[in-house]
Amino acid sequence: MSMDVSATIPEGSVAERVVLVPLTAIFTTLLIVTVTAVLLTQRQFETAYHWLVFDWREPI
Repeated sequence: MSMDVSATIPEGSVAERVVLVPLTAIFTTLLIVTVTAVLLTQRQFETAYHWLVFDWREPI
């Protein structure tokens, strides 16, 4: 059973600004740190640098 979030939270609402925006920022930061850490532990330094600087906004 999936819940359509867009149906329950009006666009631009206070709930969106207070809850969803910080959660998205936290998740994005966690993803960036995790992928970079995995690449570094695999000793792929150049790949980690390139991904961190250029590619982190692209889908994995």
